[in-house]
Order: sequence, then C-alpha cells, then structure tokens
Amino acid sequence: MLEYDGREHGIEERRVTDLRRRNLLVRAGCYLLVYSAADLRKPWSIEADVRHAFAVQSARRGLPTPLSIMD
Repeated sequence: MLEYDGREHGIEERRVTDLRRRNLLVRAGCYLLVYSAADLRKPWSIEADVRHAFAVQSARRGLPTPLSIMD
C-alpha cells in the first residue's frame, strides 16, 4: 500500500490517527510505503521501493514476482 503524507499529516490529531490506522494495516499483513512531497521528486526511488515490496510479498506467498514479467 502506498500513502502520501501532505502538510495536514503534521497536525498531532491527524498524525495519531495515521499511526493507528497504519499499525492496523501492518498487523493485517499489508506492506506499507509512506512518502512525502520531497519523495515525489525522486519517482525512480518510489518505483524501486514498489518493486521491492512486490518481490517481498510474492516471496512470502510463494508466488512469482509480478513485476519481473514486465522487465
């Protein structure tokens, strides 16, 4: 799962809500990637993270890596 944290995520009430929701997602087995505005300036880095997440999740489930088909 990918998330973008804008300015409003720095507000304490919102930050606490985000942390609780993220913990629930991780406990449910989601692979969570969170990015800021600075990260969006390096899309190749985000792509590498997503490829890695797919590879890890596929390996955990004993599946072929979906993105390896596209290379």
